[in-house]
Amino acid sequence: MRYFFLFICCLFTSILLANVDVRFEEGNTAYQAKDYATAVAKYEAVVQEGYQSSELYYNLANSYYRNQQIGKAILFYERTLLLKPNHKDAAFNLGLANQIQKDEIDELPPFFLKAWWQGLHHFFSSTIWSILAILLLWIAIAGVCFWIIGNDRNRRKQGFILALSGSLLTLLFFLLASSQAAYEQDTGKAIITQKEVALLNAPDATSPTIIAIHEGLKVEILDEIGEWYKLRLPNGEEGWMKKTEVEKI
Repeated sequence: MRYFFLFICCLFTSILLANVDVRFEEGNTAYQAKDYATAVAKYEAVVQEGYQSSELYYNLANSYYRNQQIGKAILFYERTLLLKPNHKDAAFNLGLANQIQKDEIDELPPFFLKAWWQGLHHFFSSTIWSILAILLLWIAIAGVCFWIIGNDRNRRKQGFILALSGSLLTLLFFLLASSQAAYEQDTGKAIITQKEVALLNAPDATSPTIIAIHEGLKVEILDEIGEWYKLRLPNGEEGWMKKTEVEKI
């Protein structure tokens, strides 16, 4: 009976994967035919199945861009770079999409150490940082071995230096992997997906408007109450907006 259920699960999974592949290829075909609305629908169907990949997000972002849905395009370019930070085409297209975004809001410069650390751990995905950390750990272990069993003083000294530098770099890379993994799980950022929305003074539809902003603007999520997010704009202004008007990266 157990093997029967295992067989059913494998069969069901195979069917789902086959359906996903079909929809993905249908999305590719629609995009090539310049039927961007259909391409969006096909790619989104794959996303709704719970699948994610940099290729899927990138194709969906391009489809939204061609369909003149800038907010959604920026959202999925950001998600592409979240999975694959060195995706040059996604970074380039994101820059193009941001130039179309209507709001001209000056961004407050971040604290330089925070900006340096974020730029460093965004350089690779958490998986790559983890692999590099494991490789350096083995190098550090090799250094310890040379230090202990070295035949002469120079060999032991070289082993000690290798072990020390390898250990420090292993620790650094594990920290980078941890930071990037936490960022991949929750960036704390969101993209405005509606054409034009109001940033309100309080989580109440009758609250005074602070500023009107437009699709594609990247904001920071500070808090949430019920159906509302408290957001911070790039210039530091804070206010409230309904969750239906933004999407987390």
